[in-house]
Amino acid sequence: AFPAYANVVSSEPGSIQASTTNNPGTLTPSGRPLTSSREGAVTVQGGSLKTWSIDEPVDTATIELESNGMPVTALVELWQGPDCVQQVAEIYSQDGYKRPYSMEVDLMDYERLYFGSTTIAIRNLGPMEFPIKARVMY
Repeated sequence: AFPAYANVVSSEPGSIQASTTNNPGTLTPSGRPLTSSREGAVTVQGGSLKTWSIDEPVDTATIELESNGMPVTALVELWQGPDCVQQVAEIYSQDGYKRPYSMEVDLMDYERLYFGSTTIAIRNLGPMEFPIKARVMY
């Protein structure tokens, strides 16, 4: 069995690029600090939902998830417009500290040319004892 996976399901074709890392410590393989030590990281308790609204037009957003060594089980959704889920990614990692998760999401919807706000929703599917740190950059 693999220690980490991402199952990406999309209602519309889009580009999601996902990666996991295997670098324990405080730095990612690129030499950047882990999510929890960077500006903008928030705690998402087990069973709860956190959303980020993006009102300005941007091409991509980077989503980072990690924990303090506990498993990470999360659902990441991209909402564009009312009642319109564009992309869904189910994230799992056995150890969110050794293997933090990072993904880049394409926010441009060229087929519909939607010009409203975009929301990124992260739901921690784990129990309350397994909080995760999340950060969305755009």
